[in-house]
Amino acid sequence: MSSGSSSATSASNASKSDNKTVVSEAETDPFQGLDVSRLSAEDVVARTRLLDNEIKIMKNDIVRISHETQSTRDRIKDNKEKIKVNKTLPYLVSNVIELFDLDPQGEED
Repeated sequence: MSSGSSSATSASNASKSDNKTVVSEAETDPFQGLDVSRLSAEDVVARTRLLDNEIKIMKNDIVRISHETQSTRDRIKDNKEKIKVNKTLPYLVSNVIELFDLDPQGEED
């Protein structure tokens, strides 16, 4: 008896998960199930304009992001060069001076 009810429960769970995937696919694709032949010519033109605008926006985003990436790479390269230069030990150059404390009273003697 329990095996029959468990198989019915698993079948209902499977159908629920299938419904969830169908709903999630419909949410991600706004044109799913859209029959273009039923739309008027103006609607098709309007939708193509919308898609063209979205494509332009995405292309601009790609160009902007690639430019930001390149500038970041250039800054990283410059900073690595600066670090390399600053890691090298400088040549030590100095002058040694010996100071004598001359006592003016001692010179008179």
